[in-house]
Amino acid sequence: MACVPSESKAGARPPGPHPQPAGSTRGNVVCLKWRGNEACPTRKRVAELLFQMGIRACDIFALIHPYGTREFDVSFARPEGLELFWSGYELAKDQPDWQGFFVQAITRQNEVKKVTVLTRNKSLSCVDILTWVSRYGDVQGLPSKNLDEFGIWSGAWMFQIKLKHSRGLVSHIPSSAFFGRDRIMVFYRGQPKLCYRCGSPSHFSASCQVQRCALCGGEDHLAASCGQIRCNLCGELGHPFSRCPRSVANVARARAEASREAPTAEASAGEGDRAVGLMKRKDGPSQQRRRERRQMERGQVEPRPGVMPVPSQENVSPRAETLGDNEVNE
Repeated sequence: MACVPSESKAGARPPGPHPQPAGSTRGNVVCLKWRGNEACPTRKRVAELLFQMGIRACDIFALIHPYGTREFDVSFARPEGLELFWSGYELAKDQPDWQGFFVQAITRQNEVKKVTVLTRNKSLSCVDILTWVSRYGDVQGLPSKNLDEFGIWSGAWMFQIKLKHSRGLVSHIPSSAFFGRDRIMVFYRGQPKLCYRCGSPSHFSASCQVQRCALCGGEDHLAASCGQIRCNLCGELGHPFSRCPRSVANVARARAEASREAPTAEASAGEGDRAVGLMKRKDGPSQQRRRERRQMERGQVEPRPGVMPVPSQENVSPRAETLGDNEVNE
């Protein structure tokens, strides 16, 4: 019979996961059903398989194997344990030790996460961060600054994100990323601790043996032998973050260049309008004089002061008529 540690003080509780009150329901549960042709694994063997995923004993609230059944109910102490299991199972499900198991999700993974993105560069644009996190889910609502009890910004942004699914499982956001030389850190409830290089839950990047290119993100080669580059912001190949057309800096630069080109075109159009106006004003007085001369000949208007009246046609010589025409035109 298992030994139960006694309480050292009145009202004290032993360390580790505590039993739930009667009538309460426990979340973070997954059921492992053995369907292989071999004998059903023991409870100890199932625990060892969980440990190989990077799950610790303190992460498991209960591992129940009802007598005479081929099922194992695994209840995790926190949502992070459940997320860690699914991430590890995605990598280990094709291995021989797991091929005989059918995994049934009793507790559904929480898709909407309150994500905290911590930056060390206060000038890093929130719009760029929003573009990056949108690759992993649908952002709901507007981001907000994380303020401390004094109302001072901590440098972190808060997002509500509904995570995407990949092959029936929730796709998690990486715990860190680079925008050029600026690094960001990502935290949220239920975030599994995975290797930054290969995504394995059994080790971290410091001890990872996988070769991953820092330029394109591919495996089995390093940046020195790579001819491609992948943008950290939009995730597309062909350009770095500094030249991404979706970054705030490049969008603002493109708008500034367009605004500088627009006045030049307007000025050219304005110069043409002014030239046409000058031509109209140059021809205008001559046309007006000819119009007044015709009206005076017909007797429709009186001569303006300083303008020689038009003599009658009865006593005008050809020379006088020519002289009068010249004076009017002048």
